[in-house]
Amino acid sequence: MKKHLLTLILIISSFLFTKAQNAKILGVVRDSTDNIMLNNASISVLQAKDSVLVKFTRANTEGKFTIENLKSGDYLLLITYPDYADYIENFNLKPDETKDFKNKNLLLKSRLLQEVIFKGEAVAMRVKGDTTEFNAGSFKVEPNAKVEDLLKQLPGIQIDKDGKITAQGETISKVLVDGEEFFGDDPTLVTKNLRSDMVDKVQLYDDKSDNAKFTGIDDGVKNKTINLKLKEDKKKGLFGKVDAGIGNDGYYTSQGLLNFFNNKKKISFYNTIGNTTRTGLDFRTAQKAGVGSDNIDISDDGSISYYFGGGDAFSNENYYGEGIPKIINSGVHLENKWNEDKQSINLDYRYGRLNNLGFRNALNQNNLPTSTLTNSNNRNFDNLLNQQKVNLNYEIKLDTTSNIKLTFGDTYKKNNNSENTTSLGFNDTNNQKINDGTRTFDENNSNNNINSSLFYGKKFKKVGRTLTFRFNQSYFKNNSDGILKSTNNFYDETNQLDSIDVINQNKLNNQEGESYKASLTYTEKFTKYFSVSTNYDFAINNVRSKLNSFNANSAGEYVNLDPIFSNNLKYDVTTNQGGLSFGYKKEKTNLTIGTKVALSNLKQNNLALNDVFERNFTNFVPSVAYKYSFTQQKTFSLNYNGNTKQPNVNQLQPVLNNSNPLYITVGNRNLDLAFTHRFNVNYNSYKVLTSRNIYFYGSYSFTNNDIINDVTTNQQGASISTYTNLKDGNTNNFYFGGSLGGKVGKSKTYWNTGFNTNGNTYYNIINDQLNVNKSYSFSPDFRIGSYEDKLSFSFSAQPGYNINKSSLQASQNANGFIFNSYFSFSYKLPKKVTIQINGNYEYQQKTVAFNNNFDKFIVNSSIYKTFLKNDNLKFEISGNDLLNQNIGFDRSANGNYISQTTFNNIQRYFLTTLSWDFSKFGSKK
Repeated sequence: MKKHLLTLILIISSFLFTKAQNAKILGVVRDSTDNIMLNNASISVLQAKDSVLVKFTRANTEGKFTIENLKSGDYLLLITYPDYADYIENFNLKPDETKDFKNKNLLLKSRLLQEVIFKGEAVAMRVKGDTTEFNAGSFKVEPNAKVEDLLKQLPGIQIDKDGKITAQGETISKVLVDGEEFFGDDPTLVTKNLRSDMVDKVQLYDDKSDNAKFTGIDDGVKNKTINLKLKEDKKKGLFGKVDAGIGNDGYYTSQGLLNFFNNKKKISFYNTIGNTTRTGLDFRTAQKAGVGSDNIDISDDGSISYYFGGGDAFSNENYYGEGIPKIINSGVHLENKWNEDKQSINLDYRYGRLNNLGFRNALNQNNLPTSTLTNSNNRNFDNLLNQQKVNLNYEIKLDTTSNIKLTFGDTYKKNNNSENTTSLGFNDTNNQKINDGTRTFDENNSNNNINSSLFYGKKFKKVGRTLTFRFNQSYFKNNSDGILKSTNNFYDETNQLDSIDVINQNKLNNQEGESYKASLTYTEKFTKYFSVSTNYDFAINNVRSKLNSFNANSAGEYVNLDPIFSNNLKYDVTTNQGGLSFGYKKEKTNLTIGTKVALSNLKQNNLALNDVFERNFTNFVPSVAYKYSFTQQKTFSLNYNGNTKQPNVNQLQPVLNNSNPLYITVGNRNLDLAFTHRFNVNYNSYKVLTSRNIYFYGSYSFTNNDIINDVTTNQQGASISTYTNLKDGNTNNFYFGGSLGGKVGKSKTYWNTGFNTNGNTYYNIINDQLNVNKSYSFSPDFRIGSYEDKLSFSFSAQPGYNINKSSLQASQNANGFIFNSYFSFSYKLPKKVTIQINGNYEYQQKTVAFNNNFDKFIVNSSIYKTFLKNDNLKFEISGNDLLNQNIGFDRSANGNYISQTTFNNIQRYFLTTLSWDFSKFGSKK
């Protein structure tokens, strides 16, 4: 009996012992920078109380490890690998628990030696590898300050008056929040609206391309990026801001921003209305959607894109300081991650309404071989745009080796545009009037653009071996209904009326198109330093365009079809592209050499005339990229790109357009291919302690057999333009510049000095004579700024000289001095009162073509007082353009054309504004 009882006790004890050892751990070991899986890494589990070894294993070829049958309790995880710093982490296990350590990134000892921690009276900065990390709490900013105010305090980071961010001599392309995009890829949306007191760390680094992140093979593509790591207690709660301002002469503005954060879940709303210079958080993505002029282009990478606009439309869809705008701009943003971050979604919805009323006066000088013609025109416009845009990104990680990403975008725009133009032309040689005219155009336009994509990536067991598949789809539909009325009078040498050109047409334009592109890319890492990537793309584009122009009859009814300015076209484009590139990376050297070849077939069918036009193109895209990193903060790069440049559809066989009877374009089916060579060089050096930076950059390109304009203009100012290949000479352009900057001693004063120079040489044919056009500019640059607690200021000055000349009329040039400067000043007075002032001065010297100097001095100022315990209520009085000098003005030279334009814009006004910042977050743990 005792024997049986003892056996039973042993069985029960064995069962309980086994049950208690069912816990396990798992994870992946990899390199912290190159994302290389560390095969055979040693993983040990030690008892926390005495460091006695409990279990031991090694990572497999994928860097994965698993240790099972562990008891509940406190442990130490120890990971070691040759030449890497040891990794140690405390952890606790409960009965039957499975603990996933996910990715454990080890740091090379050589990189660890580069890790430096700087601490000073007002600085806390950490440099680790290629990442510079700032402790946000070590920099003092005002209560309720935004991220933009925090960034201005950080060494090596500058923000200009438009919100453009430069860090360590390079432009910031993205600002992320906890590693994710926030309302798309617009940095200012984050910096101008996210509260600085929510930020724990500011990380500055060179972000790799999506392809390099997935494959683990560095392709040399880098984007300077800022990532804002939020404080843990700021990841759950709500915050926002509302303000409203009213001013003289009917000016008003209002904005609201509301954000709900719950760890990985984020919901944000914003709305802006007004008729001031603040036109919204940002609506620049509108430029990426929709369509432009009638065109089909084959891009540098061999892909073909199509662009079809309203044909005769002259819409002003975005506000760039011209006219008087009325804005409504709203948006909603949602994002979330779940299932242990294996699934994520990012959704944006935006609505924008822009009503822009204004006028534009232009003076254009046309230099011909034997004479100079001048045309002046006055244009009044009233444009209304309504736009809605949806963007969706969904990503799912199937496992540690593969993932799928889906994107969808839909943009709908509706335009109502009205324009009225008068023109007058003279022959400057004998001061004779050659033409005058009037033109009105009213159009209603709607456009829908849908884009979607699918990405699938697979990593194989061998490091560097990957396979990726991409599928892109796009669709657009554009409908417009417009009335064009114009009358142009032409005069002979005796100032007598010679002829009249009258147009009175109803234009109905319907266009629809779709495209599909499938891409397959395979990468293989043959050795530790050498890799190969190959890809194949197949694309189909189909476009249908139907334009009916109806002339008015005697009763004013638009019933008579004009076949000359009507069309019914069908475009079909098929492209096959293959590419191969070789990569070499060892320590400080990174070299990539490759080329792509695209075979494209373009077929245009004029259904109205039963005329079929077909062309085949072969596109070559060779490339070489070399980068040498002396250190993480000092690099040199040299790049070469070449690409075939083929004529687009508009140059081969354009759709006749009579919207401007003084300038008619015809095509040339015999155009040949051109080829462009482009070289780029960059050098960047940055020292953290002194914030000293040196940056040089340069580019030079030239094109053989380039496609140029061939224009014939008669003495009455009417032109017919076509295209031809340049046989004698190469078009070219260059730019070069550099900067040197740093801080003054241990102060918060930063300085930067540098220069920029650029130039180009291009050609056109005017009345059968080759015209050589040369344009150059040189401008030094000086900047200084200081950001102290009470006083902050900045100043910049850019003097320069422009050269614009044409060989046909060398004496008729646009050469002259220019000068631009900007300043800002802010000072805190007692009683929570702050005064601010900023200004911009612009000067352009008179030229031979235009004998008037131009200058303007724009000064803006404000004074505000904060209230409440946390200073989150602010009352402000501001003045815009105090000297009332904000005159719209622009001068430009293009070939034998020299233009000067003036336009109306927002000038002096005053605002009284009340704003309230609010927030409520979870308590700190």
